[in-house]
Amino acid sequence: MARKPRFTSLKTKLILYFLVISVIPTVVLSFNFFGEAWKLTRQNSSDLMLEVSRQIAQRLEEFFTDLEKTTLFIAYSTVTGSPSAVQEFLTKGDITSERLAFEALSNAIMARDRTIAIYIYNMGPGKDLFANLGQPINWDWTPRKESWFREFLASDRFTTVIATHRDNQAKAASPWVMTHARKIFDMDNGQLRGVMVVNVSMDFVERICGNILAGRQARLTIIDDTRRILYDQDATAIGQPASSLFGEAGTFGPDPHGSLLAEIKGSSRILTWQSFARLPWKILFSVSSEELDMRRQLMQRSILETSLVIIALALVFLWIISTLVTLPIKRLAQGMERLRGGDFDSPLPHDSHDEIGTLAQNFLTMSQDLKLMMQRIRETERLKAAAELNALQAQILSLIHIS
Repeated sequence: MARKPRFTSLKTKLILYFLVISVIPTVVLSFNFFGEAWKLTRQNSSDLMLEVSRQIAQRLEEFFTDLEKTTLFIAYSTVTGSPSAVQEFLTKGDITSERLAFEALSNAIMARDRTIAIYIYNMGPGKDLFANLGQPINWDWTPRKESWFREFLASDRFTTVIATHRDNQAKAASPWVMTHARKIFDMDNGQLRGVMVVNVSMDFVERICGNILAGRQARLTIIDDTRRILYDQDATAIGQPASSLFGEAGTFGPDPHGSLLAEIKGSSRILTWQSFARLPWKILFSVSSEELDMRRQLMQRSILETSLVIIALALVFLWIISTLVTLPIKRLAQGMERLRGGDFDSPLPHDSHDEIGTLAQNFLTMSQDLKLMMQRIRETERLKAAAELNALQAQILSLIHIS
């Protein structure tokens, strides 16, 4: 015996069709949208960090460019045809020229908010001149034996920039500094008279970049071409390899700029790097990804809530539509059941002006036709029964008459 198929209402089928055709694609599209939005958010954050790094690199290079112009002015500027104070000091070495040269150096230091110290090393028999406002001088130390100083003297360069090192000319704390050095030549005969060394305190990075970094929970690090740390907020990291702070993330590729998401000392951080245009250095800019994770969670929650609201509204709308569609059909089916039981007088709903109303009207017409046909059949059966009864009565009467 064939198994009777299970009855499934039209409303259930409509809801199932809606789930397959509408809800599932909506969920899939929502997750795809979240993935693309998350990628775009990460990209925008990385682009913003790279832009900040570019601004910082530009400001630092502008600082050194301006410093180069300043040392050029100090070394060779003339007033009413007279040699510069530094030239006079290197040539004569008397008290007056020393005082004027010291005033020129002090003015340059004050113009840089005391973030620099200027040392003049005499290459002749004269004495040196040191201008380091607020710091005692270590008179026993000289850079003449330092490898970078000898290499600079032997080269054909007029200026050079020395990466982060200790200012041993300062007696107190020997702070970390970057150095800009310039050779000073005699303006008359072109002989080398001295070397001007400008030591720049690492505080200048925070002063220059303070407005850019304000309000950002970020870490700014500068490394050289050997990936040795030249600057970091943590002074103890200066001189260490970049991998000591950033682990494997500090071994990024040779690209001039880029970004990556890395686990740095147990914390998830976004790391970007940007090369300087002129100097062989890179800026490493890292921020915690917690804020980005919060954005991701908020975005995920918003997309989920929006999807649920859309699905809920769609289900309510579908329920209303399916009710409007299936209720007349249900009433029509109930009327057909009554018609099947022989009740031809029960009215069928046909007040809707659509296909269902037309179907109901056709069923109503059919039920009236069936009612008339059943009436005719009953009448025919009654007449036939009456005719048979009359014939039987006639036969009985004829038999009685014969007997």
